[in-house]
Amino acid sequence: MIGSGQAYVPSPNQTPLEGITVSKMIGDDIKVSKEGAVTGTINYLSDVPVYEGEQKKGHYFPTKFPKENYKPLHVGGEVSGGDFTAGKNFEPSEEDPYLVIRVENLTDKKVSVFDAESKNELFKLDFNGATLQENPAALSARRSKKVAKPLTE
Repeated sequence: MIGSGQAYVPSPNQTPLEGITVSKMIGDDIKVSKEGAVTGTINYLSDVPVYEGEQKKGHYFPTKFPKENYKPLHVGGEVSGGDFTAGKNFEPSEEDPYLVIRVENLTDKKVSVFDAESKNELFKLDFNGATLQENPAALSARRSKKVAKPLTE
């Protein structure tokens, strides 16, 4: 569990993103400490259908919320003067209990999840100890300039 039972890493066969299973997103070695330190491999995805532009590729980390935590949440930023400084609102539901975090969007590879109403931090994830799979090199469309020699008799 992440935090004090607030969320957890979904099972490998679940699909938090359209057509993409957890097993494609993260390695079998992923672990999250009680304090939120993430270790293990986060795989590189190159064509995530639900996003556009640069957001279609990168490293995505899935979390899932249990029913008792379906409530308004705020992801990212900090609380200053009673207001959130950055981030976005999010509310898990029966239809979509997942929060997927694109690690490239994090400035210091850390993200906090807050109760949107009380503004209390529920948990923080720290990806500094995670291994981000390298972007596989694109195959070159160029061919060698070698030309086959004609057969001679």
